[in-house]
Amino acid sequence: MGIKKFVVLAVALLLPLQVMAYSVEREYDEFTKQEKVYQEGNSPKGSATDFDLWFMKDKDGNVDLSMRIEYSSDSYLFVRALDEAVVFLVDGEPIKFITGRVKRDFSRYSRSVRRYEWFFIFLTRESLDKLCNANELKCRIYGLKYYDEFDGFEKVQKRWKEFIAEYVDKADE
Repeated sequence: MGIKKFVVLAVALLLPLQVMAYSVEREYDEFTKQEKVYQEGNSPKGSATDFDLWFMKDKDGNVDLSMRIEYSSDSYLFVRALDEAVVFLVDGEPIKFITGRVKRDFSRYSRSVRRYEWFFIFLTRESLDKLCNANELKCRIYGLKYYDEFDGFEKVQKRWKEFIAEYVDKADE
């Protein structure tokens, strides 16, 4: 096999394995007069599902905290919208969150298809602190017939804490 064919084959095989790099984005919405700061690509060890914090502050200083969860798999889970479909197990204590509207999409790579479902859960500062400071953190996302579980949140928790210190805590100043 020639080198060109090998490179093309390698790229085609590795393309589905690309994972979005972690970043923090900042926007200002002139219509709502809100500043929005959010994470992208914050996923637990061994997972392609992101657990990204979103922080919004309006002109009056009111703050909203939420988490955008983007579930990614080769099949749909059909996450239950407007239901207690997300449960975090925080040091053995379950904390339930109601999901917002669930959106779905897919992407096609070569012969495989990746499916995405994303939605928001709304957080209080107390619930966010519990998630960040848990010694053991797991998450279960419920679909219509099945559920999926996640652990390995150490890196995610570290990023949440950095995000809070850099953006959320400074909003009070």
